[in-house]
Amino acid sequence: MRPARGRPRPGLLLAALTLMLLAGLAGAAGAAPPSVPQDPAYLAFFPPPQAKGQVPVVLHTDPRSTDRVTMISFGVPFPPGFVSDPKQISLVDNGGKELPIRVKVLATWKDPVPGAGSIRAALVQFRDFISVAMPRTYTLRWGAPRLENETEEWPARQHWLVIEDKALAGTNLQEPPVYAVLPKQWLGQALLKGRILPSGSDPKWEFYDHNMGKYFLTAINQFDPRVEKIYVSDYMKDYECWLFDRATTFYVTYIRQGGLEPLRQGVRATQVYGSKLLPDGRFALLGDKEPPDVKFGFQECLALTYWLTGDERALNTSKNVLKLLDTWDPVLSPRRTFWTERHLAFSLLNATVAYEMTGDPQLLERARALFEAGYNAQINPLPGAPKDGCMVHTARQHGEKIEGWLCSSWMSALAVDAMLRYYLVSADPRVAQSIEMLAESLARFGTYKLQGKGEKYPWVVAHYLYGSQPPKDREVYEYNDLQHSLDNLKTVAAANYFLRKQGKVRPELERLQEELFKSAKYDLERWYIKDGPAHGKPEYPLWPKRRYGWMFRTTAELDWLINQK
Repeated sequence: MRPARGRPRPGLLLAALTLMLLAGLAGAAGAAPPSVPQDPAYLAFFPPPQAKGQVPVVLHTDPRSTDRVTMISFGVPFPPGFVSDPKQISLVDNGGKELPIRVKVLATWKDPVPGAGSIRAALVQFRDFISVAMPRTYTLRWGAPRLENETEEWPARQHWLVIEDKALAGTNLQEPPVYAVLPKQWLGQALLKGRILPSGSDPKWEFYDHNMGKYFLTAINQFDPRVEKIYVSDYMKDYECWLFDRATTFYVTYIRQGGLEPLRQGVRATQVYGSKLLPDGRFALLGDKEPPDVKFGFQECLALTYWLTGDERALNTSKNVLKLLDTWDPVLSPRRTFWTERHLAFSLLNATVAYEMTGDPQLLERARALFEAGYNAQINPLPGAPKDGCMVHTARQHGEKIEGWLCSSWMSALAVDAMLRYYLVSADPRVAQSIEMLAESLARFGTYKLQGKGEKYPWVVAHYLYGSQPPKDREVYEYNDLQHSLDNLKTVAAANYFLRKQGKVRPELERLQEELFKSAKYDLERWYIKDGPAHGKPEYPLWPKRRYGWMFRTTAELDWLINQK
C-alpha cells in the first residue's frame, strides 16, 4: 500500500522565477497555439444554449427558520450562453406567484468558451414566510424581464445557522437556513465539474451509481452501529479522510445523483476544510511541523460552495489556498529532489479553479504555465530518460528509495482530470495531445494481468509505477493497482474521446478501455460485504479511507466521455 502522505519539499525557485523559467520551457515545448473554439472535441462539452427556459428549485428549510419570514439566499449555476442579464432571471413560488428577488452575478463565462460573457453562477435572494419544514418546489425562470424586485441586499451568510450535527458540536460552523436543491440533469450540464450525466442515464453504469451512493453513506459514517470504530472517518482529526478532496467528492455525488444530503455534506465539509486551513495555506491536520503541502490545496470545493450558496468566505479561503502555488516548483529538472504528477495535478487545479472564481487573467496564465510544465516533461524528457510519452522522472524524485525512471498511472489520472478542467476554460489543443500520449504510454508500458486465487478472469490493471525502463526492484501492488482501475480508466476514456472526435481509432486503447471498465466494475463490487455489520464492518467499507475521493471525484464524467461519438 502506498503511504497516504509523503513529505513535500518546497521548490527552490520563487514563484516569479518559476514563471520566467516556464516561459522559456514553453518555447522549447512550442508556444501555446491559438485557441480553436471550432474544434468539435471542445464544443461537445457545452450544451446548446437556451435563451429562455425554467428549472425547478426545491427548498429545504431548517425547522429553526419556520413560522416566520426567512431571508433566503441560494446560488444557481448556468451553462454558457443561457442568460447574460440578471434582470432576466425571476422566481415563481409553488402557487404560481412571482416573488420579489435580488440577483447578483457571482461568475461569468470567459473567452474562448462559447457564450462568453453570459452568467456562470448567480446568487438569488428573497424573503418568504415558511410555515413548516417541508420541501417546497419553486421555479426559476430566465429569458424574460423580471417584474418583482427585492430592494435590500444582505451577505449570503448573514442568516446562516450553527450546525447542530453532533459530529460538529462545539465548532460553531454554520450552514444556510434554507438549502436549494437543483435537478441533477441541470447540474450536470452546468459544467460544475466537467460534463456529468445524471445517474440512471446508462444501465451499463448502474453499478457505478449504486456504489457512489453507498460509499457516500460510509464516508459520512451512516452505517450500522455495530461497525467498529476503525472504520469511522474521523474527519475532524485525521488528514487521510481529506486526501483527493473529500468535500468536492460530496459535491460530485450531488451533481450526479441529486438530493439534499450530498449538497449539505459538501457545504459542511467545505466549512470544516476552511476551518483547518491556516493563513499560509497549510492544512492544520498535518501537524505543526509539516510544511505547506500542495496536494491538500482544494479549490474546487470552494468554488462549488460559492456558486451554490454565495458564501463569500470561500473567496478568502481561496486566496490562502493559492499561496500553496509558491511552495512547490512544477518544473521537472535533473536538480529536482521531489516531483510527482499528483502535485502537478493539484497545482493546476488550484490555479485553474481560482481563475474560474475570480476571472483574473493572471491566474489563467499561471494555469497555462503549470500545464506546460507537465507537457514539456512529456515531449522533452530529462537527459538520459526514455521518451515514454508520460511525465518521466526518477524514482528518487517520486519519493521512492530505488533507482530508475518511472511514471505513476494513478497520479497521471489526477493530472488528466486537472487538464480537462483547464481545457474547458482555455481550449488549449495541447491538452488532447498530452492525454493521448499518457494513454498510449499506459497501454504500451503500464498494464499487466492480475488473476487471484479462485478468480476465473485475469483482470487488466495498471502498475502504480511504470515505464519502458522501470526500476528492477519496483514493488508490484497488485490489488492496490486493481483499486485504481476506475480512475485510470479516466485517462484512457479521455484519450479515446479526443481521438474519436478527430475521426481516429486506436484499437489498443479501445481494448484497454473495455478491460479497465471490467476491472473497475469488479473492484467496486468485490468490496461489498453483505453481512459486514455482523462482523463489525460496513457493508461498503472504505479502506483506506482516502479511497472515496480517488474513486469518485475524478470519474463522474466517465460515461459521458465514453458515450460520445
